[in-house]
Amino acid sequence: PDPSPQKGQGVAHLTARASGPASASPNAGDDLEQHRERIVLGLDASRSLRSLREALGALPPILDGGSPTGALCRRRARLELAALLGPFAERRRLQPVDLDGAVQHTFRSGTVILSNDVMYASPDVAAFRSRATSPRGGQGLLVQGNYRGQLSARGETLLLYDDRGRLVHTNSYPGNPSLAQLYLRVTEIMYHPSPLPGNTNDAEQFEYLELKNIGPVALDLSGVRFVNGISFGFTGSGVTSLATGGTAILVRNSAAFIVRYGAGLPIAGQFGGALENGGETLRLEDAAGEKILEFAYDNHWYEITDGLGFSLVIADDSAPWDTWGR
Repeated sequence: PDPSPQKGQGVAHLTARASGPASASPNAGDDLEQHRERIVLGLDASRSLRSLREALGALPPILDGGSPTGALCRRRARLELAALLGPFAERRRLQPVDLDGAVQHTFRSGTVILSNDVMYASPDVAAFRSRATSPRGGQGLLVQGNYRGQLSARGETLLLYDDRGRLVHTNSYPGNPSLAQLYLRVTEIMYHPSPLPGNTNDAEQFEYLELKNIGPVALDLSGVRFVNGISFGFTGSGVTSLATGGTAILVRNSAAFIVRYGAGLPIAGQFGGALENGGETLRLEDAAGEKILEFAYDNHWYEITDGLGFSLVIADDSAPWDTWGR
């Protein structure tokens, strides 16, 4: 096949490349309605999400006047939490209240929030109660769950609706993405290799994908892992860090890959599973379980990548992270 990149139509930021990694150069009812201006979601804007992970129990004092206080933070998915404050002059019994946006939950009808009290929402109430640091079980705290979704380190918005579907309050946090979220990208996928003439290996054994550090600083890959599509963890692998511009290759079969593409390439190791010929969703997470990339590739994007010796290659590795797969 022609080794020059092939242009496609309708697929942003993707192109096709002849077989071989670039590194070769692989290269509330009434009560809520009456006090709707005084119910807020708790966010501590003075501290980054990632710093809160390291000191999860350090909640700021509650302020007067309905100011956004408390904490919205995450450490691991089961231990993240959001706080709902009720700075009323007296105790109030709420009708159903919906939390939406980054996470979703309906607070139970009849829930009572005391004056200037805090109610926590958790994705895992049992995990919340077993936390070693405050807020935790045994402190007489009001907690509800389990909510759906996950608070992202990239920053998101939470919304609070009353039982009539009216927006009560919103709160956004800017987030603090990890270096891996900022700079680690999948840049090439060989999902359906062509057979190698004269070689007895099943052509699928030549599958590989390439990742690249597109940032200005080195990346520690400890804890980085694929959790969907294929399985692979970089901890203890052949590549545990990437210099600026550096690449790492994950292969289905190391011996087969070397036979076809040669030795001396930055192979991190063999992945579990296989890259589906018809396309599938891949999810790459950082050490905290945060999404780095989650996207689906499709064999219809470029037919020459479907068993004809070409790989899918990102056309612009500096494009926004959420454009992968579009």
